[in-house]
Amino acid sequence: MDYQSFKHLLLKGSLKNSYLFSGVEIGDKKEALSILKQRLFGKDSPTVYTFYCDSEFIPAEFLNAVQTAGLFSSTKLILLKGIEQAKEVVVKTLTSLLLPQSIEAGHYEEVFLPSPKENTQLKAYYEKKENRYFLKKIKEADKKKIVDIFARCNFSILDKDTFLVVSDETNEKIPEAITRLFPENQTIQFFEMFENKKTDWIRMEFGKYNLSIDNSSITLLLDMVENNKSALEQEINNIATTLLQKNASGKNVTHELIEEYLYHSKEESPFSLFAALIAKKRDKALEILDKLFIADPDGILPGLLWSQRRAVRIIDLYENMKQPKEVIFRELFINGKKVQQELSMLFGHFSFRHAVHALNRLSQLEYYLRILPQSLKQVQLQLFILDYIDGRIDRDFLQGDLQFVVS
Repeated sequence: MDYQSFKHLLLKGSLKNSYLFSGVEIGDKKEALSILKQRLFGKDSPTVYTFYCDSEFIPAEFLNAVQTAGLFSSTKLILLKGIEQAKEVVVKTLTSLLLPQSIEAGHYEEVFLPSPKENTQLKAYYEKKENRYFLKKIKEADKKKIVDIFARCNFSILDKDTFLVVSDETNEKIPEAITRLFPENQTIQFFEMFENKKTDWIRMEFGKYNLSIDNSSITLLLDMVENNKSALEQEINNIATTLLQKNASGKNVTHELIEEYLYHSKEESPFSLFAALIAKKRDKALEILDKLFIADPDGILPGLLWSQRRAVRIIDLYENMKQPKEVIFRELFINGKKVQQELSMLFGHFSFRHAVHALNRLSQLEYYLRILPQSLKQVQLQLFILDYIDGRIDRDFLQGDLQFVVS
């Protein structure tokens, strides 16, 4: 189910006890949780327990939060984040809740006997012994069939006032052992906004502040900011607030203004990291990387890619086209004195060949950082910094030296 369909059901008050949130659109996930909390708790203080699929996950603590009644409210929301990192202990814990080994006979018969078709299907997987129905030995593929039967009959062993949301945090694939535990109408996909809709959406967001923005500036914003609604909304709000403080209501958000804001609005940014790179300050670059990896790990690569694309253009104009620095800065709309000073480190210190190989390496990293485990991502960025400064950037990410030479 996509987010808009889920949102419609939420607003109607149609709720299930468990959901799997999957996908890269962080902004919509946050909005979905906000609406869900509003439906569950209204104006009351929400009772929310948050757990993570890491080395500190303790099944007993998680199950205690799920099964124990709250002190101040019978309604509670359990969040389990980072499900793409789930180990066997997490899989077993969730399976015990969503695909129970046994069901009390009275509960089973109350739910399933009124539905002859589902009751017949379920008896292929559960058998009655005394006062309980026990799960038989089943195949992995059978799990999906069973949870679909449960969904059609609105069955859950969770208390009626207990709600569970399991969510991924990265682009890594969620294990099938987890996805099998959630029927389609309880698996919510949060897709990234279509490219052809981003431009109109950004223009509309700035319009809320009585500000206009042209296509060139929108392209720059998309290049320099992580492309999910949450990150874009935050930066648009920050840019608009900065402009409005300068009494700029009704004015145009320019290419230069966005660049100036994103360069200087934060203590450290991918652009200060790039400045340290081209200044060949190894320790400073690694220190900035460490800070960024804690504060905004997903924003590092987009900023480096944008900066290196511009570096390729600058060095091409300087080395191949023999253009003077002043002409290059004017042609590329680089007007800020501080930025000009930082980018002047490119002249005579890096070749066009180095610049192109660095861009190629970053393009490879853009793909591989999506699939690498979190623990390796920072290591690969550190290696990139060392190779960039030491002049070994022509080494391929996976296979050693690149097989082509830039003339």
